Amino acid sequence: MSKKANPTVIGLFTLAGFSLTVIAVILFASSSLFSKTFDSILYFDESVNGLDVGAPVKFKGVSIGQVKQILIADAEDKSSVLIPIIITIEQNVVESYTQKPAVTDPVKILDSVKRGLRGKLEQESFVTGRLFIDLDFYTDAEEPKFYGLNKEIPEIPTLRTDLAVLMDHLKKVDIAGITEKLNSILGKLDDGFEGLDFKNLTLDLT
Repeated sequence: MSKKANPTVIGLFTLAGFSLTVIAVILFASSSLFSKTFDSILYFDESVNGLDVGAPVKFKGVSIGQVKQILIADAEDKSSVLIPIIITIEQNVVESYTQKPAVTDPVKILDSVKRGLRGKLEQESFVTGRLFIDLDFYTDAEEPKFYGLNKEIPEIPTLRTDLAVLMDHLKKVDIAGITEKLNSILGKLDDGFEGLDFKNLTLDLT
């Protein structure tokens, strides 16, 4: 004959499970509260295919944050479509690596930009094509271009990827003109070869 379930035991198990859930929520919330972060925005005028929300943000290869939001916006002059990327940087992570207070003030971020701070898309995996955002200082960087579509978040200027720069150069190449010149050179070579007496040349060489 089966025994009836003890209501007291069931109640204790239910209470214990509820308590564990509450503790887990409190721990998760406290970790989020005590983890200081700050946001920045970057604008890309090229394809970001392979970049997803949650993708790493790195400084010289060291992960310091992640991609928070990917948007689409028109440039102010409506001449192009921009991809604004909002990133979240973990302040405590930066400070643990640098042993210095993280630069979170917009004015100080602007100073870093003047010293060459730029963001760039880099490939995390050649196999999967996944991208991440790499922050670094470029001493030979050109004058920064600010879009300023979001006035509330500090903006970090961007650099185009090497592939995008290469494609820009290829667009400027006059393929038709090069082909015409090559055809002209080949035509002259054909005319020159037709005028050669290969039989006598071979005898002379022999």
